[in-house]
Amino acid sequence: MERVGPNTVMPTEHQLSKRFNVSRVTIRHSLDLLERSGIITRQRGRGTVANPEKVVRNNLSLIWFEDDLRTQGVEFETRVLKYERLSDVPNWIRDRLKLNANRRVGFFSIVRLVHDAIVCHETRYSTAKIFDQLDHEDILEKPFYQLVFNITGKQIEYVDMETEILPAPMSVATALRVKPGSLILTNTSTHFLSNGVPIEATAISYRLDRCKFKAQGHIYYPNVPRGEVKESEMGADELAPVF
Repeated sequence: MERVGPNTVMPTEHQLSKRFNVSRVTIRHSLDLLERSGIITRQRGRGTVANPEKVVRNNLSLIWFEDDLRTQGVEFETRVLKYERLSDVPNWIRDRLKLNANRRVGFFSIVRLVHDAIVCHETRYSTAKIFDQLDHEDILEKPFYQLVFNITGKQIEYVDMETEILPAPMSVATALRVKPGSLILTNTSTHFLSNGVPIEATAISYRLDRCKFKAQGHIYYPNVPRGEVKESEMGADELAPVF
């Protein structure tokens, strides 16, 4: 199979149809599948373009976005869309942060870009105590967990997270530059300080055509003590790959 580099302009539908001796309907259907898989992008006035490889996101919220991509050597850009203090706080935020009706909350919305393409959108909520000591530039320069530590002197140590594949609502679709209703992967989580206090509620939405997800770790067996089964006790058949 012929491979093309990222950002390569592909032949037109007519050229592909002639090259592979199939109808343009077949070519158009094939290109639709490639576009939905994130392999190509169709750009008005430019044509069909091959996309770079998808961004690998390791362990989702168990490793911070900035640390994850820097460890991989991937350059990224952060853009702040909104930064404000809210008086009308969503109920799900108050529930997650355990706030009474009088507590104010800060909020910011950002997008992350790799190769000048948006890969995810983040909304983060925290108490006014945190936001009163932040500014716009802080968010661009440092991960949020470092800012929290600088202000509170405590680390974020625990996360409670839910992951769902959902149709993108209008606001998120606009930020991600996809059609409303496009499928996205969204992590909704609460982060807790080392003293058990919830300090941040966040929703991070990823474009499925530009991200793939990877996890590594020990397999958990609820009824088997860790270390009970040793490799030396396994037979050759047990060590063979299973497909």
